[in-house]
Amino acid sequence: MPVRKIIAFASNDNEKNIDGNASERKRFRFSLFRPRRVDIVPLVFANPETQGLDAQTVKEWSLVLTARHLEHEIEDAADGYGIFVPSWLVKAAVREIRLYRHENAAKAREDTLLAMPKTVSNTQSVLGLWAAVTAFFIITGAPSHVLGYDIDWKSIGSGDTAAFLLGAWYRAVTPLFLHADVAHLFSNVATGAVFLTILCRHVGIGTGFFLSLATGVAGNVMKAILQGPGQHFIGASTAVFGMVGLLGGLFAMATPVRFSRKSLIPLGAALTLLAFLGSGGEESAGIDLAGHALGFAAGIILGLAEGMRQRRFGRTSFSMDMILGILALGITTAAWTAAVLG
Repeated sequence: MPVRKIIAFASNDNEKNIDGNASERKRFRFSLFRPRRVDIVPLVFANPETQGLDAQTVKEWSLVLTARHLEHEIEDAADGYGIFVPSWLVKAAVREIRLYRHENAAKAREDTLLAMPKTVSNTQSVLGLWAAVTAFFIITGAPSHVLGYDIDWKSIGSGDTAAFLLGAWYRAVTPLFLHADVAHLFSNVATGAVFLTILCRHVGIGTGFFLSLATGVAGNVMKAILQGPGQHFIGASTAVFGMVGLLGGLFAMATPVRFSRKSLIPLGAALTLLAFLGSGGEESAGIDLAGHALGFAAGIILGLAEGMRQRRFGRTSFSMDMILGILALGITTAAWTAAVLG
């Protein structure tokens, strides 16, 4: 008489029985023999003392194994449910469950990073602070009379690579707050408001302002080092492109597959912004493409670093976010103070 082997998979009936009477749950039936079975739960977690699964998790795992056509059965115990498979299917079952858990964990990290909860950032707060920065942009647009002194903001704060290389460190910061004309000011304010709002939703308000300032400063520093003396520049475009780079780095680290199509979105935004600013120049000789590119590059690097930090430690705490925001304000104040005194 030939040996008959009845192979069964966890079905909807099994899933329903998990929440019902355990004694009514269907199990595998083998007519003449029952192979050695192994509980894969401790193996998946690589911990022999792992407790059993809850009902919802065991349902999900069972569906995964069923979709991959892997024999298994569910058994309950005092500490939860176990999933048993024949010994020759252990490696395959463990591999499938680990892949499923890895994909779910990656998606959860992506959803956490890409989500825009109101508790992280308030759009009105970001735009309010950006309006204050814009007001300072307007003040520095023309000479002012402050405390009995006539201050020509562009003269003392414009970018000058020769002066920077000779020790005027503040000229890496102050040019970000100066603009050539109204059109130049409007383009940077409008585009900066959009990208800064998105950025602050992902990293926090204080952190967003600090990272934006950092990309602008880093771009100006690299410009001075790479192009040498003789370069003069003004404008927040370097920092605005830095915001786009920051978002690119953050999105690249948020996706399960690094540098997927989603990570190319900020690159497209950067090209659009470059075309938008192409109608006017930050320098008398033309557009400061080097400043744009260097600011964007600095943003990519800092965005990747922030993305990796968030994947490991989570979002910046509220207190640290406040500290970074105050630090950004302090750096700006110190730079302009040095420019005025200098």
